[in-house]
Amino acid sequence: MDRRASNPRSWIQMHLLQPASDTVIQSKVSMNSLLVFLLLPSSASALAAPPIDWQKATIASNVPLSRGTFLLTVQPDEPVTYRPGHIIGLSMGDHPESSAPMRGPYTVSRCTGQTFDVIYRVIPDGRKTPIMSGLQPGTSIEFGGKFGVAIADGISTPCDRLIGISTGVGIGPLLGYAEEALASDDGPATIELYAGFADLADVCCADDLDRMAAEHASRFRWTPCISRPMACTAASLNPLVAERRTGRVSTAAPPLIARAGAASLSRSHFHLVGNGQMVKEFEQGLLDGGIGEGRVTTETYFNGKAEPEADVAAHIAASVRPLVAADAGDGAAAGEAVATFGMG
Repeated sequence: MDRRASNPRSWIQMHLLQPASDTVIQSKVSMNSLLVFLLLPSSASALAAPPIDWQKATIASNVPLSRGTFLLTVQPDEPVTYRPGHIIGLSMGDHPESSAPMRGPYTVSRCTGQTFDVIYRVIPDGRKTPIMSGLQPGTSIEFGGKFGVAIADGISTPCDRLIGISTGVGIGPLLGYAEEALASDDGPATIELYAGFADLADVCCADDLDRMAAEHASRFRWTPCISRPMACTAASLNPLVAERRTGRVSTAAPPLIARAGAASLSRSHFHLVGNGQMVKEFEQGLLDGGIGEGRVTTETYFNGKAEPEADVAAHIAASVRPLVAADAGDGAAAGEAVATFGMG
């Protein structure tokens, strides 16, 4: 299922909470969700939920990564073939108070075949994740489905440079993709990840990302972008090897992408994952800046109805437009890129 504009999560979420016999499409399903519905096989024509073959599994571990962020490792009874970016359904029994089923869509960050990982954020007043964070190793759960497109399968070729942009736990599948790609000589020549977090206490996966940057210095780098200014004491309590930037990832990352990409953007691919507002702003800005639609893939975790801020999208477009023009042989644009972003 190709994507380029599809967002399976909200549609899957709706149907995971419906009984299998419920054949009514609710009026609030987004157009993107409806597109996924139309691309699904025979169940779509019957207006039924996507077929999910629920399978048995056990929680291997469920550990905190940062404030409010957890890494869930699941051990299926039978081997699985997920890849980073696949979306699955998790069923964790019934709610202890309401008895409603606790089900939802989650994105795979890693998979060994014998286990797979999901990184999730606890919503303090949520119905499901506060209970989910307390599940202990050995707890029996169910999982099923394989929705969306694995990150690696959605990348346009040829691709010399993969640029991943995330907010919050969206860094999870990008981390898994990078690990997978760096283990092979066939992946992009360079991978750079720009990860947005509300503040320093929310940064997750830093140890793994720093390790990859050290082991693959010529191919991989990552930049944490922290929205809220931090006190010196907070920074000292949460040290990062990677150089961090202050500001939303939508505003902090574009100049860095432009500087790092002095040579070319024509053989680059962007994958955007996380908050719907960031995804829409970056996607619009990249397309307005001249990046081909086939070289941008997305996954929206939440806030899918948000509208992009025009000035943020324009900032992103202005950052990439000179390089796109330079790729097309516009020497003046190349000079503009050097003058604007200090490249060359």
